[in-house]
Amino acid sequence: MFLTSQCYDIREALEEGEEDKVQFTLIKFKQDFTSRIWLTYRQGFPCIADTQLSSDTGWGCMIRSGQMMLAQALVVHFLGREWNMFDDESNSTALMHREIIRWFADKPFTNSPFSLHRLVAIGKSVDRKAGQWFGPAHVATLLEKASQIAGEFVPLLSQTCVYVAPDCCIYKKDVTDLVYGGSSSTDSGFSESWRSLIIIVPVRLGADSLNPIYIPCLKGLFTQKSFLGVIGGTPGHSLYFVGFQHEKLIVLDPHFVQDAVDTSQRDFPLQSYHCVYPKKIPFTSMDPSCALGFYCRTKEDYDTFLDSVQPFLLPPSEDIVYPMFAVTDGSRDDAFKLGTQCMLTK
Repeated sequence: MFLTSQCYDIREALEEGEEDKVQFTLIKFKQDFTSRIWLTYRQGFPCIADTQLSSDTGWGCMIRSGQMMLAQALVVHFLGREWNMFDDESNSTALMHREIIRWFADKPFTNSPFSLHRLVAIGKSVDRKAGQWFGPAHVATLLEKASQIAGEFVPLLSQTCVYVAPDCCIYKKDVTDLVYGGSSSTDSGFSESWRSLIIIVPVRLGADSLNPIYIPCLKGLFTQKSFLGVIGGTPGHSLYFVGFQHEKLIVLDPHFVQDAVDTSQRDFPLQSYHCVYPKKIPFTSMDPSCALGFYCRTKEDYDTFLDSVQPFLLPPSEDIVYPMFAVTDGSRDDAFKLGTQCMLTK
């Protein structure tokens, strides 16, 4: 089993009859899974602006999936990939755990810059509104736009930035401009230090259903340190894919209606923000329209990502096929001016 880069292998222990080792590994997996922030349908929150909607049941699942992937990136950034809520937390770690959840709380205030309310407000820029279906690319754009202004309200969030790859292509100059273009800038308009980077790549891995030639690629990505998982789902049913076991994906499912929580309390209850029971679905049930997420803390991590991801972009043993996405020098604007925008060919 892989859970976003972490391997939980019980095969050898099973073969050798080491039941204690098997149980220990399974417990560590479940603790790792349960430590993921789980964001689901809610009811009873303040009405979304210009509507009478106090619940996102039936339409907000893709936004919730996107929130979960961004939350995981922020957990890795502020708490580390090895963080586990079942370990003895220091006071500062416990406070940050709750603070990250507050950034996604269901309220219209600026200290929750990634709330459903604020993302829906931004949705007007992509011609979507509350009550409508949001696709993976729509949600990626909402997260990118929310990230651009989040640091104005929560200074800690100036440490990170979100880049959404257009046209299934990462333009390296655009990434460089983004990570060095933070609020703490020099006279040239660029920051002197790297901002940690969250990359979201909307892709389509098939026509009406997932093309199975991409399954080995997805499995390979789940082994990579930088990988955050996939927002997508099955047709009309969004999920956040966080890992895999054999031929099935491990998912966090937002389709569970829970009451809104008052996160203004210092010790608000955490139970409804963590899922205890993993779900799995076959790779072949996955909708081909999805978005891949990556996190690079440093420039060195980004360079490593660019190298390590290459073997997984093209399906093995296929002579003519589109890669999942591409990486190119320069900027998107320059590519369009030259008529050489990123071409997805082998």
